[in-house]
Amino acid sequence: MINTPVHLLLIDEDPDERALIIRQLQQEFSALHVAQPTNAKDLNQVLLDGHFDMAIADDELPWTTGIAVFKQVKRLQPACPFIMFTSQDSVELAVMAMKAGIDDYIIKSPSHYKKLVTAVRSALAPQLKSQSSRLEATPPITISQNLQLIATLQARVTQQTTIVRFSQYALRGIDIDSLMNCAVTLLAKTLDVDYAKVLELLPEGKALLLRAGVGWQVGLVGQATVDTETNSQAGYTLLSQEPIVVEDLRTESRFSAPPLLEDHGVVSGMSVIIPGLSLAKPGTLKHWDTMPNPDSQPFGILGIHSTDSRQFSQDDINFLQAIANILGAAIDRCQQAERLRILESAVNASSNGILISDPHQPDNPIIFVNSGFERLTGYSASELLGRNCRFLQGDDSNQAQLEEVRQAIATKKDCQITLRNYRKDGSVFWNDLYISPVRNSQGTLTHFLGVQTDVTAQKLALEKLRQQAQLLDLANDAIMVLDLQGKITYWNQGAQRLYGWSSQDAIGQNAHQLLHTIFPQALRDIKTQLWHQEYWPGELIQTTQDGTQITVASRWTLQRDHQGNPLAILEVNHNISAYKRTEKALRQSEQRFRLAVNHSPDMFVIYDAQRRFVFVNTTTLDRTGKSSTDYLGHRDEEIWSPEVTEWYLPTLKRVIETRTPQTVEATIRLPNTNPFTTVIKYVPMLNELGEIVQILGFTFDITQRKQLEIQLRQTIDRLQTLQTLDQAILAEQPPPAIAQVALTGLKSLLSCRHLSVVVFDWDSQQATLLATNGEMENLARTTISLEPFTSELAQFADHKIHQLKQSDIVRVLRPIVQALLSQNAASFSIIPLRSKPEIIGTLNLEFREKNDLDNEHKTIVQEVANQLAIAIAQSRLQQQLKRYTTELEERITERTQELQAINAELEAFSYTVSHDLRAPLRAMQGFANALVEDCGSQLDSIGLDYTQRITTAAQRLDKMIQDLLEYSRLGRLDFPLKPISLDSIMSEVLFQLQELIKNTNTQIKVAEKGVIPLPEVLGHRATLMQVVSNLIANAIKFVPETVQPQIQVWAEERKDVNGSTWIRLWIEDNGIGIESEYQEKIFLVFERLHGREHYPGSGIGLALVRKGMERLGGRSGVESSLHQGSRFWIEAQKVETCHDISIME
Repeated sequence: MINTPVHLLLIDEDPDERALIIRQLQQEFSALHVAQPTNAKDLNQVLLDGHFDMAIADDELPWTTGIAVFKQVKRLQPACPFIMFTSQDSVELAVMAMKAGIDDYIIKSPSHYKKLVTAVRSALAPQLKSQSSRLEATPPITISQNLQLIATLQARVTQQTTIVRFSQYALRGIDIDSLMNCAVTLLAKTLDVDYAKVLELLPEGKALLLRAGVGWQVGLVGQATVDTETNSQAGYTLLSQEPIVVEDLRTESRFSAPPLLEDHGVVSGMSVIIPGLSLAKPGTLKHWDTMPNPDSQPFGILGIHSTDSRQFSQDDINFLQAIANILGAAIDRCQQAERLRILESAVNASSNGILISDPHQPDNPIIFVNSGFERLTGYSASELLGRNCRFLQGDDSNQAQLEEVRQAIATKKDCQITLRNYRKDGSVFWNDLYISPVRNSQGTLTHFLGVQTDVTAQKLALEKLRQQAQLLDLANDAIMVLDLQGKITYWNQGAQRLYGWSSQDAIGQNAHQLLHTIFPQALRDIKTQLWHQEYWPGELIQTTQDGTQITVASRWTLQRDHQGNPLAILEVNHNISAYKRTEKALRQSEQRFRLAVNHSPDMFVIYDAQRRFVFVNTTTLDRTGKSSTDYLGHRDEEIWSPEVTEWYLPTLKRVIETRTPQTVEATIRLPNTNPFTTVIKYVPMLNELGEIVQILGFTFDITQRKQLEIQLRQTIDRLQTLQTLDQAILAEQPPPAIAQVALTGLKSLLSCRHLSVVVFDWDSQQATLLATNGEMENLARTTISLEPFTSELAQFADHKIHQLKQSDIVRVLRPIVQALLSQNAASFSIIPLRSKPEIIGTLNLEFREKNDLDNEHKTIVQEVANQLAIAIAQSRLQQQLKRYTTELEERITERTQELQAINAELEAFSYTVSHDLRAPLRAMQGFANALVEDCGSQLDSIGLDYTQRITTAAQRLDKMIQDLLEYSRLGRLDFPLKPISLDSIMSEVLFQLQELIKNTNTQIKVAEKGVIPLPEVLGHRATLMQVVSNLIANAIKFVPETVQPQIQVWAEERKDVNGSTWIRLWIEDNGIGIESEYQEKIFLVFERLHGREHYPGSGIGLALVRKGMERLGGRSGVESSLHQGSRFWIEAQKVETCHDISIME
């Protein structure tokens, strides 16, 4: 057991729980002193009065929480260990407690008392050890120390006495200003300081007002302010939420001295926060606490200051904070009392009856009624208090609405009903009753509030109005009666037909919530007008039961009772949805009409029956340069001169006379505008009597159309001339005839006196009049020499002519043409006929007066000249082509004869080679063999070797001659191409080479790698056999001696750029490979890359492959890398149709 005194603060609402805790702890601590506050006030007081070694608190308290108590304890006694009890096994709560800094967290259980003793012992261990050490090490106290201790105790006693006195003042309920003055006076006297102050935080929170003080200059209290920024001691105190002590303001670094302190020579001081308890945020405390809350808005700052340097103890700080807390609580109590007084006055002044009942007492009795309730029922408060309000129902307790009241009280919810009640004198009145539950800050039900309103007059009036409204059930309009809250009390048959709800479904509901009404203005403004004028008309958008949105014309009438008080609202609604849709469609149609008319490129006007303008579109204003005011209300003759109106005004008048549409076309010439051609159409609009109401005038500008018609006629004429000229060219008519056609066509288009065509022959240096018409037809085919004009024509050299302008060319040619025509006309045009890169002639035009060709005619003449030049040049080319054709036929005949002679010589040479040259070789080979057979025994090894070499050389030369003959034969033979199966070709080749394959142990795989089997191609069987055989033999032969030959053969399809399908046959080996620079060279005759001693052969095999595939119309090639084998390929056309194709040389 521990004998050291332990002061314990125990906070728990359950006295049994507290007793068990104390009993358990007394078994461990013999000198245990326990304080047991049970409310916020007691807790605050014991914390101010005493020091505690340990605090234990329950998590859930009726007036606060364990976390709030922990913060309160730590604020006043930071070193006090704190343990929290809880019945909630919640991880979140445990984490929150540990984060807050609670020393231990114990869940209540049957063994929690033992756990609590262990936790207390562990929390107090450092203190007990420290106290024991201090007792052992404490030396004897000296007299001076004893005196100092006595002085400290006396100061503490004085401070505690002051706190008690100030608390008594605060409890007396004196006014706030007197209490503040009392506080600063007591502080200045008790702490012996020069200045004391109360600073009140102003509403905006940016400044503090000097509300009360001691020692300050006259006039400052109630006027001076201090900034709340952190550059002042007061502002810093607000920010830190902690007491601030200043020993020397002159050396202070946390903030600077405000002018208020500097002007009074302040050196040291303290400041603490005065809590503003009633402004704490909801949820920060479960009840009003009397300690400063860091989440609340403080009332202000309490501070003391001295002109001397002072050191303030923790007791001084606690004393100042205690006074601030008492002051804050008193201020809050005064403010709450004032609010309660105002509230009570308002409640008693209300005309409604208000009552409060206590559901925690038996039968939920009334505990408060206001004066209005007494007036309404006729009972006094003494007769009402303690009774359940149901006695007002008398014997009429079976009203259906009462069940709703019972349910609301049972479920602790609010409700509003209207029922019959009876006064003390027995008279009946209709009571509009509203019941609402009242809950505390923890959400626990504490009371019920009832508000009663006498609606007897309204009820009777509504009943009368309902009876009157029933007469309107036959009306088509929707008629409803609403009470002043908007609830439906009457709903006629018209409303049911319009909206879909029956009266049973509608009555009792809020009308405009039911109908989802969209108002044209704020409902508040509508009701204001209704209350003042007793009538409101307007349009509403509402939704029917099936979800259809409709527009109604609504008329509201305010109904009043006999005393003039508003009673109900009569609302009559007429469905105007169809009208609104029609109106909207008409409005949109008019908008579209105006938009289309004003943006139309044509002019549009409307006259009235008197020919006055009533509408003019934008295009008309822009084209005529007038404004709408110039037109509207005026007639045409009032706006324009007779020169303008004379061509269309008669037509307009004729419309009025005949009442039929009229059209007129003419050219308008308005002042300051270019003339334009128009078509105007006037259309009269008649009423049902056939009278003209308005006349529509449409003006279409057809100027561009007219111009296009002229251009189109000219273009047709030009094209007809060019077509006739083209037909003459295509008919291969001679140049004079073509020229004559061109001149005839131009004559019909142009007003020329004479037309002619001159051509130049630069080789013979002559100019010829090719064609003419008119009086000069007898000069046709006249020719003159160009030699007299040599110096001028030098400019037409090929390298200079492209540099000359058209005018320079005409200047050179004019003398020649005039000399040829023997004419010297004043107006004479020459158009050169060009055939690049030279001038081949001229087209000449002679006019009667002056050259008046416009651009269109110039274009026609130039196009005819171009076509004529092409025709003449083409004719010359045809003549030249005929000469070349004749010469070419003669040369082909000569060449054919030469080739026939050469072929005959080649046939003779082939015969000589195959018979005459091979005969000596056969003799050499035969005699060499005979020599060995007959005289072999007489020859030494050298002799035998020589004879063998002779035989081998003869065989090799014979093979070369055979291959050369075969190569020559491929170039001369004529053989047809037929479908040939590559599969059969491969089988025959392998059969022919089976001995070679066997001897070399070659492995050959056919059609294993390819995506298709070996197909048919167009070819020549013998040629394909030779090509494939050569490639297989090469694949076997050109392999290193130590490597087993392996060959793969497969086929694939390929498309060329023309879409034809080709078959590519691949033959892949694992041989020595071929470098890329030699891959084309090996297909030439006698080209070898290796000596015969390594790889035998004639050097013609691949040349035969290339030649053979070319003769078959195919291709061949190779893909290879040195030492990595080769892939030879050949391509032949795939068999699409089975017809023969003959290949000839």
